[in-house]
Amino acid sequence: MGVGHFAAHCAVCHGAPGAPGAVPFWKGDSVGRGKELGEAVGAFARWAVDQDSQTLQRDYDLDERAADNLLDSYEAERIGFARRLVATTDRVFSFATAEGRIAEIVRTRVVPVVIPIATAFEPVREFMFRTVSQITLNYRQGPLSRGIAGGVHGGDRLPWVNVDGADNFTPLTSMDWQVHVYGSVSAELRAWCAAQDLPIHSFGWRYEYERAGLARDALYLLRPDTYVALADGSGAPDALARYFEGHGIRGAPLSRS
Repeated sequence: MGVGHFAAHCAVCHGAPGAPGAVPFWKGDSVGRGKELGEAVGAFARWAVDQDSQTLQRDYDLDERAADNLLDSYEAERIGFARRLVATTDRVFSFATAEGRIAEIVRTRVVPVVIPIATAFEPVREFMFRTVSQITLNYRQGPLSRGIAGGVHGGDRLPWVNVDGADNFTPLTSMDWQVHVYGSVSAELRAWCAAQDLPIHSFGWRYEYERAGLARDALYLLRPDTYVALADGSGAPDALARYFEGHGIRGAPLSRS
């Protein structure tokens, strides 16, 4: 089985005799990102990929180049995961349908005994979760990803960090583009974000942020789907201005009204 192309909300595959198959695509939820946010992100992605460039230009204040780049980014970013998903499910399906006495013994006698024992260990459960979810997925080579600060690259999912019962994913429920700074925010950056109507959230520096790979006083421009669009260690507004200009965005990327 192989992926032919990526459509609105599915990967169109080939390999089934006489007809293409379709593998559903979903945005995996993870620690810090609840079901509601995952559903909202998925709903937006399904809506946006079916729109024309003019609709995105009108509703999100994008110029023609930015709208086209946004639509192109969906396939560019997600086709890699779709291919891995298809390859994994293809292997599992092949095993589940394999014929022969040995395959039958493994399916009916070995697997029912081994799996419960293996999943009793937390490292195994974590590995299985990471394998079937998108928690390790990144878009570092995607058209919307730029920069690196600390251990976080543009295109990475923002690391979830809990400090004293509060976490850095709480602002992401607004489904807005926004800036995060872990440490001190310069007056210039705060003023630039205010002028662009771009939300900025600052978090007092703690060791937990460093341990998660975040850099002190760096800026991280967050996409509405919790992925990092831009990571810049200088924390200077010039980096944001260049990013917006380079992607044809006029002012801050606003939410859909």
